[in-house]
Amino acid sequence: MFQIRDVTPTDLAEVYTFTRNLYQYHNNVPWEGLLSDSEFTEIFKQGYLHGLLMTMSENNPSQNNQHKTVQKPRPIGCMLYHSTVSTLRGKGIYLDEFFLLPEFRRRGLGRQMMSRLCQIGLANQKTHIKLICQKGLEAEKVYEKWGFVNSTKLCPGLRLFQAFGRSDWCKMLDKGKQFERNFNENVQFNPLVQLVIHVGAPSNSDWPKWTATNVASVSNKDNRGKHFTPPTPQLVLITDRMLGESKETTGNVNVTGEPIMCTFTEQIQVCSWMGPLINFSDFMGNTSSLRPELLYSRVREWLKIEPNLRGAYWEVPCGTECREEPSTTLLTRFLNQLNVIDGSEREGWNICYLDETGMRHLVGLSSTD
Repeated sequence: MFQIRDVTPTDLAEVYTFTRNLYQYHNNVPWEGLLSDSEFTEIFKQGYLHGLLMTMSENNPSQNNQHKTVQKPRPIGCMLYHSTVSTLRGKGIYLDEFFLLPEFRRRGLGRQMMSRLCQIGLANQKTHIKLICQKGLEAEKVYEKWGFVNSTKLCPGLRLFQAFGRSDWCKMLDKGKQFERNFNENVQFNPLVQLVIHVGAPSNSDWPKWTATNVASVSNKDNRGKHFTPPTPQLVLITDRMLGESKETTGNVNVTGEPIMCTFTEQIQVCSWMGPLINFSDFMGNTSSLRPELLYSRVREWLKIEPNLRGAYWEVPCGTECREEPSTTLLTRFLNQLNVIDGSEREGWNICYLDETGMRHLVGLSSTD
């Protein structure tokens, strides 16, 4: 008999073992420099992760064969997830880990677990489930069968640029510091301003204010997100002038024509074997202004909110009609200058989504089984 229930604190040792097994399956390298069991437990205590556990119970006859004793249910699989938000898709669920012991696969149990996650999402007004999987693995075909759409394979699509793992993370931070230092030493005037809006902040919160994007303004920035656990997602607008300004009303003589403007979403997403990562997604508009020093400054701001960040990744649009837009090409170049690699190309990371229609379809299939 199989059951699916919420993960509880007493389950975390078993779930940690599942996580280690999954890591070694994907990476084929020893578990070194990653989350300890106590750190793994802490990210649950802080509310970063939630989980589902699938267990199996067996009835065994007792010695007198007149009664049956029930063994303690055996954990055979788990899902680890948390909430996510997208300015394009709405509120959703990010599925970080999905593990089922090999001997229990191909029996419809994985679909039952995914259906339960869909039920949780629909009950909480979520519009999608998001996950990241590696190209070429069996799971890729399974997710496609369940209705997930691989956004990395679409045209236009998304590529995942990454800086995580101790070595790559430190290289990116060091390079970012250099770019920021050089920029502040050599640039007299920075025309760029930003507006940071906290998604899901209380309705009585003060409306955010425009701030400069240079280092001098750091102490004045709004860090309301750090008062929430987990920190609230943020929508960031970058432009070369505040809304309503024109060439006549701004002191920047270089401001002409239409404003250069782009928006993107920032939020914590958790990797169960590394810990919290900062994710940048939903890039819209002209991203040519997102130079290396600015990209780094956004990471640095999140390190103030969550000092235990273990990395960052950017979901970069591939352009329209299978052609790279000039501003997108610049964004990928700026990321490369920060030692941020294209993880979709090098490691085969694919970004996949199941929309609300697909969620309801999976729930319906399980109800008819």
